[in-house]
Amino acid sequence: MGPPTKLSFFDEELKIIKEIYNHAWIKNWGFVPLTEAEIDDMARNLKPIIVPDLILFAYWGEKPVGISVSLPDYNEVLKHLNGKIGFLGGLKFLYFSKKIKTIRWMLLGIKQAFQKKGVEGLLYSETFKRGIEKGYQHAECSWILQDNRLIQNAIEAAGEKRY
Repeated sequence: MGPPTKLSFFDEELKIIKEIYNHAWIKNWGFVPLTEAEIDDMARNLKPIIVPDLILFAYWGEKPVGISVSLPDYNEVLKHLNGKIGFLGGLKFLYFSKKIKTIRWMLLGIKQAFQKKGVEGLLYSETFKRGIEKGYQHAECSWILQDNRLIQNAIEAAGEKRY
């Protein structure tokens, strides 16, 4: 497991995420690799809300083989804004952002050759450990494919429920 991400290494780490993302999901039904422009745009939009300790990289020696990307669940903030951003909404956003208690686990990707070798478990446990250390009390594992029994079973084995 590499050290926590630092935004000063954002561009280098984004290259790793791009490589692993497009490699890890290649065998999933309907998968279409993201283009450089799509990933760059998504990263640029998400950068202001990234919590560096919740972006993890797994390495085999010097070679990156897995990623875990989680973000604070800003839905907890948005429900307080009533669809209004303005000045008051901005103040509410800042206030309620500090009270977020849930992380959303957005991405988990392991290169094909390293899948089912324990890398997933390492990333699960380290993600949740770091989330707890940061004060988060819940995690939502979103965007899990219906036929991805490996991740579903691991989440259920950790005592969580599917909904």
